Amino acid sequence: MLFWYKDGMGMPLYSLDARFGPVGKATHFANTDNLGTRTHFITEDEPSKARLRIERVTEQDQGVFRCRVDFVNSPTRNFRVNLTLVVQPSAPKIFDAEGKEVRINAPAGPFLEGRELSSKAICDLVEQWNDARWGNRFRQVILHHSESARD
Repeated sequence: MLFWYKDGMGMPLYSLDARFGPVGKATHFANTDNLGTRTHFITEDEPSKARLRIERVTEQDQGVFRCRVDFVNSPTRNFRVNLTLVVQPSAPKIFDAEGKEVRINAPAGPFLEGRELSSKAICDLVEQWNDARWGNRFRQVILHHSESARD
Protein backbone atom coordinates (compact mmCIF):
# COMPACT_ATOMS: atom_id res chain seq x y z
CA MET A 1 0.00 0.00 0.00
CA LEU A 2 1.14 3.49 -0.81
CA PHE A 3 -0.43 6.68 0.58
CA TRP A 4 0.19 10.38 -0.18
CA TYR A 5 -0.82 13.00 2.41
CA LYS A 6 -0.52 16.79 2.34
CA ASP A 7 0.15 19.11 5.32
CA GLY A 8 -0.86 16.63 8.02
CA MET A 9 -4.24 15.75 6.49
CA GLY A 10 -5.79 12.71 8.15
CA MET A 11 -7.14 11.30 4.88
CA PRO A 12 -4.70 10.47 2.09
CA LEU A 13 -5.10 12.55 -1.05
CA TYR A 14 -3.94 9.57 -3.11
CA SER A 15 -3.45 5.86 -2.49
CA LEU A 16 -2.32 2.82 -4.42
CA ASP A 17 -3.13 -0.77 -3.43
CA ALA A 18 -0.76 -3.41 -4.85
CA ARG A 19 -1.46 -6.10 -2.24
CA PHE A 20 -3.14 -8.44 -4.72
CA GLY A 21 -0.85 -8.20 -7.75
CA PRO A 22 2.00 -6.34 -9.41
CA VAL A 23 2.36 -2.58 -8.96
CA GLY A 24 1.56 -2.03 -12.64
CA LYS A 25 -1.93 -3.49 -12.08
CA ALA A 26 -2.53 -1.86 -8.68
CA THR A 27 -5.78 -0.16 -7.72
CA HIS A 28 -5.49 3.65 -7.63
CA PHE A 29 -7.68 5.92 -5.49
CA ALA A 30 -7.66 9.73 -5.55
CA ASN A 31 -9.46 11.91 -3.03
CA THR A 32 -12.33 13.84 -4.64
CA ASP A 33 -11.08 17.26 -3.47
CA ASN A 34 -9.51 19.66 -5.96
CA LEU A 35 -5.93 18.48 -5.42
CA GLY A 36 -6.83 14.78 -5.36
CA THR A 37 -8.56 14.94 -8.74
CA ARG A 38 -5.39 16.41 -10.29
CA THR A 39 -3.00 13.73 -8.97
CA HIS A 40 -1.93 10.43 -10.44
CA PHE A 41 0.74 7.99 -9.33
CA ILE A 42 2.82 6.81 -12.29
CA THR A 43 4.38 3.35 -12.03
CA GLU A 44 6.95 1.89 -14.37
CA ASP A 45 9.02 -1.29 -14.55
CA GLU A 46 11.65 0.23 -12.26
CA PRO A 47 10.24 1.11 -8.81
CA SER A 48 12.77 3.95 -8.46
CA LYS A 49 11.05 5.74 -11.38
CA ALA A 50 7.58 5.71 -9.80
CA ARG A 51 6.29 9.21 -9.06
CA LEU A 52 3.30 11.29 -8.05
CA ARG A 53 2.18 13.72 -10.73
CA ILE A 54 0.11 16.83 -10.00
CA GLU A 55 -1.50 18.51 -12.99
CA ARG A 56 -2.33 22.22 -13.28
CA VAL A 57 -0.31 23.15 -10.18
CA THR A 58 -1.45 26.23 -8.25
CA GLU A 59 0.10 28.18 -5.38
CA GLN A 60 -2.38 26.49 -3.02
CA ASP A 61 -0.67 23.16 -3.79
CA GLN A 62 2.46 24.28 -1.94
CA GLY A 63 3.15 22.45 1.28
CA VAL A 64 4.68 19.37 2.84
CA PHE A 65 3.69 16.09 1.22
CA ARG A 66 4.24 12.76 2.96
CA CYS A 67 4.46 9.43 1.18
CA ARG A 68 3.86 6.36 3.34
CA VAL A 69 4.68 2.93 1.91
CA ASP A 70 3.45 -0.17 3.76
CA PHE A 71 5.20 -3.45 2.91
CA VAL A 72 4.04 -7.01 3.61
CA ASN A 73 7.31 -8.25 5.14
CA SER A 74 9.21 -5.02 5.84
CA PRO A 75 8.74 -1.97 8.06
CA THR A 76 6.66 0.97 6.86
CA ARG A 77 8.68 3.76 5.22
CA ASN A 78 7.81 7.46 5.21
CA PHE A 79 9.16 10.17 2.93
CA ARG A 80 8.54 13.91 3.19
CA VAL A 81 8.76 16.38 0.32
CA ASN A 82 8.34 20.15 0.62
CA LEU A 83 6.79 21.62 -2.53
CA THR A 84 7.59 25.31 -2.86
CA LEU A 85 6.73 27.17 -6.05
CA VAL A 86 8.88 30.08 -7.14
CA VAL A 87 6.56 32.45 -8.97
CA GLN A 88 8.26 34.63 -11.58
CA PRO A 89 6.94 38.14 -12.24
CA SER A 90 5.89 39.20 -15.72
CA ALA A 91 7.80 41.83 -17.67
CA PRO A 92 7.25 45.21 -15.98
CA LYS A 93 4.83 47.75 -17.42
CA ILE A 94 5.96 51.35 -16.87
CA PHE A 95 3.47 54.22 -16.63
CA ASP A 96 4.07 57.99 -16.58
CA ALA A 97 2.44 60.41 -14.12
CA GLU A 98 -0.66 60.68 -16.34
CA GLY A 99 -1.17 56.92 -16.36
CA LYS A 100 -0.02 56.38 -19.95
CA GLU A 101 2.04 53.27 -20.55
CA VAL A 102 5.65 53.99 -21.56
CA ARG A 103 6.64 51.47 -24.20
CA ILE A 104 10.07 49.87 -23.93
CA ASN A 105 12.43 50.95 -26.74
CA ALA A 106 10.05 53.76 -27.73
CA PRO A 107 10.36 57.49 -27.04
CA ALA A 108 8.60 58.78 -23.93
CA GLY A 109 7.27 62.26 -23.39
CA PRO A 110 7.11 65.07 -24.12
CA PHE A 111 8.18 66.21 -20.68
CA LEU A 112 8.41 69.83 -19.56
CA GLU A 113 11.90 70.97 -18.64
CA GLY A 114 12.32 71.73 -14.95
CA ARG A 115 9.24 69.69 -13.95
CA GLU A 116 9.23 66.60 -11.80
CA LEU A 117 9.20 63.30 -13.68
CA SER A 118 7.38 60.45 -11.98
CA SER A 119 6.58 56.95 -13.13
CA LYS A 120 5.49 53.62 -11.71
CA ALA A 121 6.22 50.04 -12.71
CA ILE A 122 3.73 47.18 -12.32
CA CYS A 123 4.54 43.47 -12.51
CA ASP A 124 1.98 40.69 -12.43
CA LEU A 125 2.75 37.24 -11.09
CA VAL A 126 2.83 34.19 -13.30
CA GLU A 127 0.15 32.03 -11.75
CA GLN A 128 -0.26 28.91 -13.87
CA TRP A 129 1.92 25.83 -13.48
CA ASN A 130 1.20 22.80 -15.66
CA ASP A 131 2.40 19.98 -13.45
CA ALA A 132 4.81 18.91 -10.76
CA ARG A 133 6.42 15.50 -10.50
CA TRP A 134 8.32 13.76 -7.77
CA GLY A 135 10.95 11.37 -9.01
CA ASN A 136 14.30 9.76 -8.28
CA ARG A 137 13.22 8.13 -5.03
CA PHE A 138 11.16 11.19 -4.05
CA ARG A 139 14.20 13.47 -3.79
CA GLN A 140 13.83 15.54 -6.94
CA VAL A 141 10.98 17.85 -7.87
CA ILE A 142 10.57 18.78 -11.53
CA LEU A 143 8.27 21.68 -12.36
CA HIS A 144 7.07 22.39 -15.88
CA HIS A 145 5.47 25.79 -16.20
CA SER A 146 3.85 28.04 -18.74
CA GLU A 147 4.05 31.79 -18.38
CA SER A 148 0.93 33.91 -18.29
CA ALA A 149 0.33 37.42 -17.01
CA ARG A 150 -2.79 39.09 -15.69
CA ASP A 151 -4.01 42.24 -17.41
